[in-house]
Amino acid sequence: MKRLSTSAVAVILTSLSSCSSTESADSRTPVEVARSADTPIERAEESPSELDRRPAEVAEVTPLETGAGEAEWLPRLRRVCEEVGDPKDWTKRQTDGWEPWKDKLALTVVDARLHSPAFKTWGLASVDDPAKWAPVRHAGPFFGLGLTIEVENTSTSVLQSDDIYVWATLETNAGQHTCFADAKAARSWDPFAKKGAGGWVTEKSYSEWPFRPKEKKRYVVYQPSCFSSVEMEGGPKSLKVEVYSRFRPLGGELVIAGPLAVIEQAGDTLRAAPLAEPGAKVTLGGKKPVEVRQWAVSGDQVLVDDGKKASWVPYSSIVGMTPGKLPTTVTAPDAAPEFNETLGTSALIIKDWQLAGWRTQGGAVALGHKVVSANVAIAIDSSAFQKTMDQAVADAQTAATTAAGQVAIKQAEVDGAKAVAASSAGTESETAAKDTLSAAEDALAEAVKAQKAADGAVAAASKALASGLAGYLKAQAAQVDCGSFLLDVGRAQLKPRKGSFGSAECKALLAGTPVAGVVSFDLERWDTPVALVWKGSAGLKVHLVASKAIGDVPAE
Repeated sequence: MKRLSTSAVAVILTSLSSCSSTESADSRTPVEVARSADTPIERAEESPSELDRRPAEVAEVTPLETGAGEAEWLPRLRRVCEEVGDPKDWTKRQTDGWEPWKDKLALTVVDARLHSPAFKTWGLASVDDPAKWAPVRHAGPFFGLGLTIEVENTSTSVLQSDDIYVWATLETNAGQHTCFADAKAARSWDPFAKKGAGGWVTEKSYSEWPFRPKEKKRYVVYQPSCFSSVEMEGGPKSLKVEVYSRFRPLGGELVIAGPLAVIEQAGDTLRAAPLAEPGAKVTLGGKKPVEVRQWAVSGDQVLVDDGKKASWVPYSSIVGMTPGKLPTTVTAPDAAPEFNETLGTSALIIKDWQLAGWRTQGGAVALGHKVVSANVAIAIDSSAFQKTMDQAVADAQTAATTAAGQVAIKQAEVDGAKAVAASSAGTESETAAKDTLSAAEDALAEAVKAQKAADGAVAAASKALASGLAGYLKAQAAQVDCGSFLLDVGRAQLKPRKGSFGSAECKALLAGTPVAGVVSFDLERWDTPVALVWKGSAGLKVHLVASKAIGDVPAE
């Protein structure tokens, strides 16, 4: 076993003394803890209740040069200090007399992310360039929080041990839930970096840690386990994220100032909320920018479509977005909106959305699942086409009747000319009579030819009526691809359950028969139906169905 130096023992005693809180049990003011200046605290992926009772894991730092063996005990000592008091238990989130600092710290939310467990990929903005982001790992049914905060010390004081504290408060119909996260500075602004152009740099030595007057720092706060999906069952009402600054002025007492920034979102945005202007066109950035339509928000993801497929993208990927500010949403309606449109001459109606629990399905779905369904009806109005084609046949028949009449007239003229020619044989008028007969026979031939053409037109019109109607019905039926219905729930686009209304039922449309049925989907307990999407000859269709009626979890 290694023996500690006298100086090391002194450090231990001093550090343990500093861990002892002199504050009252009510205020629960935290003590200072030396942590890495570059790495934010990381917490294990556990339930909020477990997370509340456990201290944060702290990244190891280079031990102070005070004696042998400190690499073994110093990180553990810092963890002991960290365990003094749980910020989530504090009755006061700021220290008394913090107000003067409100005008001495310029705090800006550079980027804000509200992560949903419905999506596999979460991202955090680059601390150097918020326009760029990188994926972060997460697991479990948790909603997460990621912030990039920039603070400028506009005071004349040197600040020590500066942190950013963040409280997120979720209000639901069942109560209030609180999430806490904090971080040390990740970068400082160096106006002389990059050959004088300036840049964000990592603080590499202890002498760089103090927060000096007119200095800027950036902090990355990441909490992957804020709220669990089960807490959403109470029906989310609102989310408030408050940002505080914690520091100790040189020669002064510990200060926790704030809130210096507040982010508020409707509770629906954690699950799914329709945009105020659904279908509005925006541009996705990248090497090849593309124009898309945006529909809804879930966490920091936005549902978009390019006319061929619908997908979720981070809001930060939309050109012209405001960092940390989601697009304007509206409260999800009580009931899913009805879709009632005529596509070509195909009338499509989707209505009467219903939510049912797993107990009502007789074992057809897994325990705890739920079923969402809607009535679908499609009818093709071929009356105008039929009328046009019927008129074409009638016109052809009229023309054929007229042609037959002309043949009869011309035949009578030929018969008369023959009689005249026979009576004038051997007379001076014989030649003229034969000429008249010849002309009458030519006219009869033309009339017979016209009659045959008219009869052919009748046959063609009748055939066109039959085949044209079939082709017309086929073209109109293609306006809605009955086999392409998908329900978007964020994590996936679900196919209809077996036996649901689909392609088989829609075959009757080819005979002009209206069709109707029920399309249903098997959802996991906390899935939120966002939109029904399907394909057609005019491209992809997106119909928002996010609503309280089918978004909640059945009481059973």
